[in-house]
Amino acid sequence: AHKLGVPAITFYTIASGISVEFLRANWGLALAGASATVLGGLLGRLAMPLAAPDKSFRPWFVLACAFPNLVAIPLVFIEAICRGEAPDKGEAARCVEDATTMLFTFALLFPVLLYGPGGSYA
Repeated sequence: AHKLGVPAITFYTIASGISVEFLRANWGLALAGASATVLGGLLGRLAMPLAAPDKSFRPWFVLACAFPNLVAIPLVFIEAICRGEAPDKGEAARCVEDATTMLFTFALLFPVLLYGPGGSYA
């Protein structure tokens, strides 16, 4: 139950603001996230001669460059910015919810790319 419950609650909390209308208005965020992943992978390949990782670590090096950390640090920044700029708690909570939804939309295609081409690459 713990292995299923915690991810389900996390997913619900982060993605609850996504709707068909939201995706229509913000489809570019998902496309930008996919583009950033592809660009990160290409940059990882280009940086490989400079970093000189062991042969067994090379695929993981490229994947680490391709998929940025979009959870811990950005969520802390979102919280701090919204709490600092919003005049009241209700507006701050709405700001956090909207920004978190946009962050999740940016990373929407990451699992497809990670377990699709990324999984076959590693």
